[in-house]
Amino acid sequence: ILKAYSQIKLNNNTPLFIDEPELFLHPQAQRNFYRVLCDLAESGTQIFYTTHSPNFLNVGRFNEIFLVRKNLNKGTYIKQAEIDDFIKDLYIRNKIKSNFEDLLLQYKNAYDETGDSQKSNEAFFAKKVILVEGQSESLLLPYFFDHISFDYIAKGITIVRCGNKAEIDRFYRLYSEFGIPCYIIFDGDYNHYGTKDESDTIKKNKND
Repeated sequence: ILKAYSQIKLNNNTPLFIDEPELFLHPQAQRNFYRVLCDLAESGTQIFYTTHSPNFLNVGRFNEIFLVRKNLNKGTYIKQAEIDDFIKDLYIRNKIKSNFEDLLLQYKNAYDETGDSQKSNEAFFAKKVILVEGQSESLLLPYFFDHISFDYIAKGITIVRCGNKAEIDRFYRLYSEFGIPCYIIFDGDYNHYGTKDESDTIKKNKND
């Protein structure tokens, strides 16, 4: 129905409201439905939907995400990431001038390179996020947690593989902006940079 609507609609500014579009759809159909919604939005239709599925989120379009949370102090509240804050922060930390389109493209590229986009999206629903460099850490952490009988899944913790060390701060900035506590784990990569001693490596890691 929505595909047909997107093809025949003319100058119709009527917004669409959808509650949990993922219901009764298998994962592939969910991703296809999300693509249809994106196409509709890009053609000018304003769309609001609530979801519990990571298949209807995208790190590369984080400006479209509103998190609805509840706690004892604030009650129910809505959290959104402010693009301008990202741009200012990027310049303060790295002296990089950016704009709206460039910033989203950077996150889209980082998102595509993680190799684990499902976890990147799932992190928006997490109570806490652990950011790691690559596959080794993402495989070892669950093993270590199981070894000490720590049920990290029941605790609402998501482990996100960032692809490489240089992308960790990008994801940390993103999830922190949404108020999700983040923790970072990366190795020292001793002598990886051609350094002569461990202290040089530590300095390089801090700069990264």
